[in-house]
Amino acid sequence: MEIVYATQRVPEVTGRRFINAQFFLRPEPGATRVFVDSAFPAIAEAYRAIGVPVVMIGKGYRASLPEPPPVVVARVLRKPADEMDNAELRAAIADTTGKAPGVRTGRAKLLAMYSETHVG
Repeated sequence: MEIVYATQRVPEVTGRRFINAQFFLRPEPGATRVFVDSAFPAIAEAYRAIGVPVVMIGKGYRASLPEPPPVVVARVLRKPADEMDNAELRAAIADTTGKAPGVRTGRAKLLAMYSETHVG
């Protein structure tokens, strides 16, 4: 988890937590990288002492809070249901619903379940 220590709120980003630097008590467990306002060097030293990478941000530092990498959404293309064997149908249904149909589920039922859970 990345942590940002500053006195002004920063935009919310998944996987990154904001903590007001004025209320720092000790390093947070589980931090993988911290961004620290340049006005609070003691926070940076505390994290460096436990081996967590630190990026200083703010006045006097060229670094700024980086934007998170873009999220790529891709559609996985599968062959048509009528070309899949029963094992492939069960796997596709399990991928979508989180629950695999039993091995005794008949082909007609698998095709019906697949069509209910997959669009297109």
